[in-house]
Amino acid sequence: MRQLYTLALVATLLLTACARPKDLIYRGVEHFGFKQSGITNTMLTVDLKLYNPNKYALMLKSSDVAVYINSSHVGQAYLRDKKLIPAKDTFILPVVLKVDLLHVIPNALQLLTKKEITLKLEGNIRAGRHGIFMVLPVTYEGKQKIDIKL
Repeated sequence: MRQLYTLALVATLLLTACARPKDLIYRGVEHFGFKQSGITNTMLTVDLKLYNPNKYALMLKSSDVAVYINSSHVGQAYLRDKKLIPAKDTFILPVVLKVDLLHVIPNALQLLTKKEITLKLEGNIRAGRHGIFMVLPVTYEGKQKIDIKL
């Protein structure tokens, strides 16, 4: 009987330890910078401000997230390095944004004249803990204030 209780306790612990993490919450963009520039292959560095609502730290291993501005696909966002993120805390996630300027140029005037844009992120990240990683979806759409100074 005691073994049955022990087995039930271990099974419960395993099931709760392997529960799917809650989605990270987007809080904004901190910094933009140029890493490499060209017409069809421009690399920007972007620091995303995110919140981890989980009661435990997570390791972000990789990402593949499509970035849309005002419904136009402008590029893909990738993690620069693996990143350990703290539990129940806001953190900065440095990413590389690979942009095809041919997709941005048609909307450039609109970006210069408006105070905010509609930012949409869609894709996946690989995250986990204790060596167990899973693919988590990333979906966000919202208004983002912009301040472009010439």
